[in-house]
Amino acid sequence: MIVRIATFLRLVDDDGKLNIADLAFMIILTKIAFSSSIDWASMVVLATTCLNSMHQRHVDAKDDPKLIEMVQHQTEAISSIQMKIAPIITSIGSKLS
Repeated sequence: MIVRIATFLRLVDDDGKLNIADLAFMIILTKIAFSSSIDWASMVVLATTCLNSMHQRHVDAKDDPKLIEMVQHQTEAISSIQMKIAPIITSIGSKLS
């Protein structure tokens, strides 16, 4: 039960490891929300945790086999569309010249 709650709150990742970046993000966001004034140190820590989280998601996305398959499928679809449109573009180009 505790693991499901921690996963829902993004305190642990899919592998069951503690996600320190999201934990730091929640802590600094709570500090900013309840403080009467915002200081630069808090904003720098917030920006750093956001950048770290974005970087980690980018790195994780590169290794996802489903994402790689989806990108390959989209690339094939775009190539197919380009091949279908190429004769139309050349005929329009020759009529405009």
